[in-house]
Parts: sequence; C-alpha cells; structure tokens
Amino acid sequence: MLVGCNLPLSLVEKEDFKEFVELLDKDFGQKIPARRTVSRSLLDNLKAVEEELKEILEHTDDIATSLDLWSSKALESYMGVLVHYITEDWEYKSRVIDFLRCKGRHTGLAILEAYRHVLQFYNIESKEWKSITDSASNMIKAFEIKFEMSLSENKPVSDDEEDSEDDDDKGEDIQEKASCNDINELECEDLNLDELFECEESNRDPCGCHNIQLVVGDGFKAAAQGPVHTSVAKCGKLVCYVRKSLRAAELLKEETGLVLIKKNDTRWNSEVKMIRRVRKVYSPHVESILDKMGQSALKLRPTQLKILEELVDLLEPFEHATDQLQQDKGAGMAQVIPNINVLKLHLDSFETVHLTAMVNAMKVSIHSFLRSLSNVDL
Repeated sequence: MLVGCNLPLSLVEKEDFKEFVELLDKDFGQKIPARRTVSRSLLDNLKAVEEELKEILEHTDDIATSLDLWSSKALESYMGVLVHYITEDWEYKSRVIDFLRCKGRHTGLAILEAYRHVLQFYNIESKEWKSITDSASNMIKAFEIKFEMSLSENKPVSDDEEDSEDDDDKGEDIQEKASCNDINELECEDLNLDELFECEESNRDPCGCHNIQLVVGDGFKAAAQGPVHTSVAKCGKLVCYVRKSLRAAELLKEETGLVLIKKNDTRWNSEVKMIRRVRKVYSPHVESILDKMGQSALKLRPTQLKILEELVDLLEPFEHATDQLQQDKGAGMAQVIPNINVLKLHLDSFETVHLTAMVNAMKVSIHSFLRSLSNVDL
C-alpha cells in the first residue's frame, strides 16, 4: 500500500493509522512494524525485484530505453531510467529500472557513465536497441560520446568539447550503480531543432513531447515583444490576482461555477488551460467584479480577448498531441510521426489575424523536427 499509493514510510507510526488498522484487525493493530522495519523490508524486496527483472531481461533480445533528468521542489536532481520490451507473448512492457539521485555537474560524459552503469548492472548494454531522451545539449552529447566510444572500441573519450564545464571537474568519476550520486552538472540549454540529429548514427531518438514543447516555445519567442506577449502576461496577472483574493475567487465561482487555472512553469500546456479557462469565464460580470475590487487595470481589451481566443485555437491540437504521446502504454515513435504531421497540416491551414509571426516560427520549427525524424527507424 505504501508503495502503490506513494505514501511516506512514517505513516506506520501515525496514531490515526494505527487506530484505523486496529478497526480492521485488532491483533495486527498491535503489531504494526516500525518505519525502519518497513524500510528494511522494502530494500529486501527491491533486491528480489531486481533479480526478477534481470532474469526477464536476460531472455529478451532487444530492449529500448528512455531516460530523463529533472529537479524536485527541493531543488534536488534525479535521473530516471526505464526499459521497454516485448514479452514472448507479444505483450508490451515498460519498467523503471533505476532512479538516481544526481549531485554536481551533469556533463554529457557523466550522464553517459551513470547510464552505462545502470545498463551494466542489468547486463543489457549489448541489447540496447534504441534510447529516447529530451533534446537538451548534454543528452545529445552523451549519446554522441557513446557512438564515438563504439567506433573506438570503448576507448575513453574526452568531454573537453563541452565548453560550459569547468576544467576542475574533468577528473571526477561516477560511482558504482549503488552509489551513483556524483553526476556532473546539467546545462539545460535546448538546441535548435536543426541540430537534434547531428549524430545520425547514434541510437538516440528525440522525445516527441519535448520537441512539441520546443515548437511551441519557438512560437512564443517569435511573439515575445508584441501584443501576444502582452495579452498572455495580462491574462496571467488576472489569474494570479483572482487566485490570491479569496473574495474575488468567491464572486467568480458564484457567477460561473468555475475557478481560474494557474500556469505551471514546468508544463507548457498548462498555459493553454489557463488561457482557455479565462476566455471561458470572462464576461461583463467579471469586469464588474474587477471594478468592485479596484482592479480595473486587469480588464482585458477586445483585441486581447481575440488574441487569447486565437491562441487557444492554435495550441489546442499541440495540447492534444502531447496528451496522446504521454500515455503510459501505446505511445511510441510510430505515434510521434503521424501526430507531428497532423500538427504541420494544422499550422499550414491555420488562419490568423494576430499570430502571424508566431505561426510562421512554429512552421519553421516543426519542419526542422520532421526533417530530423526522417532518420528514425520505426
């Protein structure tokens, strides 16, 4: 239950939890294990699961992987590694095989070393057929180095070309898989989409969702200094005010039955949801609420409302494609290419009054992505 519901181990020591268990089984309620006991039990189970997974992967010929790095709310970095394979019964499986705490710099070489330790731990390095990552420069570099190493029969490859790294970090090593906590620092600059497949021979493919985000991001960059930016910024200020003012939120909910959605900086499609909700609830009554609260400056002009409406029409297909490709099962490169082609057709046929620069930038960006996908094996 603790693992399945993602609950903290300290739950077993809470009095309310103990009382609940006693209601179910009075005898067991007196014997609930302590947190340390649960922790040791989970670690023992982890070893058993690892051995079981090793056995399964040993009898699997070809394995695809995906890996990603991200930061928690506590600003701690992690790397997750998944394997994807087909069973003997032709059933698709996807399993998390490692979840690493990453400290320090994240150079391409350091990412590669940590990744290879994971593959070696499960004895699947020779079975790795394809890897999916985002298009951060250090991820691309990691697989360029991997390809160079395969050509030079695994001779060490210098990471000197990563000019964003300091010289005093070049001698750092990655620990063994069990203590892999010294990955070098991540420089999360995204490359231009034209550069994504600079190393065509590597077995890395780009993450479809991440590159959809890059296409949308390129569009917003092209509109960064104009009325589109102003309209979206004002929409965001309106949402922030209403969500911070209990009275304004209460009046809005009484009128519309809805609350405004705040943008999440790590989810680009949350901006679409925010704009769509504002556009849905905005009315003369909302303007009267703003007047009553002394916030007339937050009222949206007719042109701004039209821009927001066009933005929703433009970006909803990108939101839908992202949702499709984020599915736990069934989402693969065979789904990426059709979705990207549909998005290209959407951009080619999109009629706009206010978003011309944004649409043109997105057309260029998605064309580059499609060109890179011509090298992908399905």
